[in-house]
Formats: sequence, C-alpha cells, structure tokens
Amino acid sequence: MSVLCSTLFLLFCFILVAMEVFCFVMVVMVLSCSVLVAMELFCSVLVAMELFCLVLVPMVLSCSILVAMELFCLVLVAMVLSCSVLIAEELFWSLLVAKELFCLLLVAKDLLFCCTLALVTASGAISGDSLWTSIVMVTESTSS
Repeated sequence: MSVLCSTLFLLFCFILVAMEVFCFVMVVMVLSCSVLVAMELFCSVLVAMELFCLVLVPMVLSCSILVAMELFCLVLVAMVLSCSVLIAEELFWSLLVAKELFCLLLVAKDLLFCCTLALVTASGAISGDSLWTSIVMVTESTSS
C-alpha cells in the first residue's frame, strides 16, 4: 500500500508539475500575445501616420502651386506697372513734341504775318495810309 501511495503521490506531483509548466507556457503565450498586440497597435499608428503624410503631400503640393501662381501674378503686376511707366513716358514725350509743333505753328504764323506785311508794304498798298492801318489790314486778312 505504501508503494501505491507513493506512486499516487508521485503521479499527483507529476500532474502538478505538468500543470505548472502548462501555466508557465500559457503565461508566456499571453505575454507574447500582448507584445504582438502592442506591436500591432504600433503598426496601426504608423499606418495612420503614413496616411496622414499622404494627405499632407498633396496639400503641400497644392500650396506650392498656389505660391507659384502668386509669384507669377506678382511678376505680371510688375510687368504691367513697368509698361504703365513706359506709356506715361511716351505720353510725356508726345506732349513735348505736340508743344514743339504748336510753337512751330506760332512761328510760322508770325512769319506769314511778317511776309504779308512786307508784301503789302513793298507793293505800295500803303500809299497815303499809315503803317498802323496796314498792320491792322494784314492782321485781319491772316486771322480769317
């Protein structure tokens, strides 16, 4: 009987050791599963960050396009302003030319007046009249 009790006791101890080993394996498996779950969560965070970066890249590209368009518009404004300055300069020179032409017309009118007066005086149309009357007559003929 003592052998039977010893055998049963050893069998019981063997079962206890097997259960302890089984529990240890289960704890290791649960811990490894926890590590795997943590790694999966970390990978999910990485994927979310990657998706966020994929959203940011088109936004940055669109901002770059907007900045390029803004720079193009600034260049166009500068070109229009420089053209406006050139047009203003051309208008200034055109006004100066018009002023010079007007002065030439005044000189031509004065020359015509002097020539007409000289012709009237040379032709003897003044005979008996005063020089002042001749000037008035020439002035009236050139102004009409």
